[in-house]
Amino acid sequence: NFTVGARFMADAALYHTDFTPLQSGASITDARIRTSMTYGQNWYFYADFGFGNGKFSQKNIFLQYATKNASDATHAIKVGYYNDPAGSMARQTSLGSYHFISRAGMSNAIGAGRELGITYKYSSNNWFLYQGVFTENQYNKIDAGFNGYALSGRWLYRQLDCCNKFHVGVNARFLHLGGGETVVTKGS
Repeated sequence: NFTVGARFMADAALYHTDFTPLQSGASITDARIRTSMTYGQNWYFYADFGFGNGKFSQKNIFLQYATKNASDATHAIKVGYYNDPAGSMARQTSLGSYHFISRAGMSNAIGAGRELGITYKYSSNNWFLYQGVFTENQYNKIDAGFNGYALSGRWLYRQLDCCNKFHVGVNARFLHLGGGETVVTKGS
């Protein structure tokens, strides 16, 4: 099964020139072509290419293998170029085909980009575990040298019976930048 899609975000303004010296105009600030492919029950490939402001950029490109065990729990291994699981939740929206305008402006302005990595995800009725190892592209710089690595994850326990709606989770990220700086972030 193969799918292709496209989406864009545009800014436009129309001014009446008798009242203002500004001129009307429009620009496409972000445009993407999205492709995905599933093979059988277990394999999934996804690629998202950006063409905003007349420049090509790679958004997401990864391959995932997922399977369910006898208790209906899902195990998935993903490798490629995508957001790490302990990154900002607002950064995760492009993969879900949300409209660009719904993304947080601060996330677009200062949020870290995607990284090259590998993750393992486990999901059952009560547990959600998502952890990975990523190269770290400090502040989205593209240097010739090694920029470091990040170990990160989200771990969540949820009680899903009829009367008890309880969940607790932890988010952690260990980051070693190429220049020797080490950063540890955690949340709950």
